[in-house]
Amino acid sequence: MAKIIYILTMLIAIIFISYFYGLKTFLIIFSLFIFLFIPVVYCISKVNKG
Repeated sequence: MAKIIYILTMLIAIIFISYFYGLKTFLIIFSLFIFLFIPVVYCISKVNKG
């Protein structure tokens, strides 16, 4: 349930950013977010597995 709310919030944020700032700005923010997010998720999953 929390995951669904999180995804919906993300989608709303994406729509607002792309609407107000244009798609180019959104793509820059999105790529930065992915570059930061993937290593964090990778580290967390590595720690959880042991």
